[in-house]
Amino acid sequence: MKQQKIIDDKYLDKIISAAYGDSGIWDKIKIYRDAKRYPEVKKLLDEYRATSDEVKNFANVKCPDDLLNKAEKEIFNSERKPANFSMVFRKPVFSSAALVIILVIAALLIFKQPNHENKYSKAEVLTAELQVKESLGLVGKIFKKTQNTISYDVLDKQVVPPIKKGMNVVNNLLNGG
Repeated sequence: MKQQKIIDDKYLDKIISAAYGDSGIWDKIKIYRDAKRYPEVKKLLDEYRATSDEVKNFANVKCPDDLLNKAEKEIFNSERKPANFSMVFRKPVFSSAALVIILVIAALLIFKQPNHENKYSKAEVLTAELQVKESLGLVGKIFKKTQNTISYDVLDKQVVPPIKKGMNVVNNLLNGG
């Protein structure tokens, strides 16, 4: 932490978490290290530790049964009217009508989409056609060169000699030579 008089909210949250024992190990180490260096951090940490100890020492108090019964009666026995929106859709006629309307709208949106036809001029079509022909010509040249390289250089010089040698060995073995 830099020398600053005002501690920001994030750092204050880390101090509180460290005091209550909820922070991670690295945050605890950082806070304890800063507490040794900076008196204002130590003061805050000690205050929140004391508050934490007080909170931990609170005795559990049982809620009186008559208060629990009164709350249960208030919650479960009250006749509150549901919202108007939910009353409408509780009836099958209205919910069926709403479903049909939603389906009709969805179908109209799906099947009645506007046609977006791209209109190109003849010059644009001819330019595109010429570009496609040029690119296919280049690809054709590359394939032809690759085929020639494989056929004449690779096969003739690297594949055929070992096959011929192997065939000669097999012939010599079969012929007894």
